[in-house]
Amino acid sequence: YFSLFESKKNRYWFFIYVPKQYRQEWKNIFTKGTSLLSYFIFVEFQLFIITFFILSCGLALLQFEHPINKAFLISLADSLPFFGIGLFLIPISIYFFAVGESFISVSIIILYIFILITRQIVESMLWASTFHIRTVHTFFISAASILLFGIYGIIISPFLILIVVKLKQKSTY
Repeated sequence: YFSLFESKKNRYWFFIYVPKQYRQEWKNIFTKGTSLLSYFIFVEFQLFIITFFILSCGLALLQFEHPINKAFLISLADSLPFFGIGLFLIPISIYFFAVGESFISVSIIILYIFILITRQIVESMLWASTFHIRTVHTFFISAASILLFGIYGIIISPFLILIVVKLKQKSTY
């Protein structure tokens, strides 16, 4: 409670416990980190909206009951770490295939692939516009971090992009 109350007055109040010689440098790092985190949340919100829109349109075209509600819940789960739309759409597709509705099953898989590709392209474009680097580079960094680090690569990829930006700024090329 006291830290929240103190943060209302001065959000850098806890830096009084940092030695003076490091205080300004750490404040700058903290400010850059919080701006990166706020942009990460902004990007995730935009991806949530895009996923929700595409998914609600797709479920409405497939004549699901309450497509907006279902799309909202799946998009919300997709925005949480370590969840994704595949956690819902793949079992639904398998269920429809098992009950003999192969058209709906294939349609859900196509919708899933379309959403994945769209999200990856939009996410790369959003990160590229933030860090002023090419979209192709952010795409490859994101893909490589997911391939190298698995699920944790999703969390690590913005930091890897930030490292590339720093290397680009310090580079002589």
